[in-house]
Amino acid sequence: MALPNYLIVGVPESGVISFFEYFMQPPDVYVPFCKGSYSFSDAFHPAFVKNDFEYTGLFIEGEGKKAVEEIFK
Repeated sequence: MALPNYLIVGVPESGVISFFEYFMQPPDVYVPFCKGSYSFSDAFHPAFVKNDFEYTGLFIEGEGKKAVEEIFK
């Protein structure tokens, strides 16, 4: 099972999205489709993850990659 092995943590307007876009360029890095799962955030956000099954599902395609990214902002 692929889970994040590094995190990018920041606040809004701090350049976190630039890191997201920079780190998704190498082919051996997996970045989920959403910029952050909002698993510790606003339950009304469309990307909010409700349980462990949904959270791990974000990273299924990252199996076998050297780096799997998660971003929190």
